Amino acid sequence: LNEYQELTAQTQLESAKSLDYLIFGLVGEVGEIANKYKKVIRDSEGNLTPEKADEIASEAGDVFWYVARLAAYFNTKL
Repeated sequence: LNEYQELTAQTQLESAKSLDYLIFGLVGEVGEIANKYKKVIRDSEGNLTPEKADEIASEAGDVFWYVARLAAYFNTKL
């Protein structure tokens, strides 16, 4: 986890280092997960296809990136 956290620093733009950016980014990505799953419930009666599961998993990866950068912001290792 710590190695992943260090690697995420390589993909973070200088302008993306503010606390506001990190918190709003994290919340936005969590919202994307909720929205994608809401559509599974609405459109597929809750039947999660492998394709939709992959989409949600991809968003979970984005959430993890923000968690790693937020932890780094507070000088905390994962």
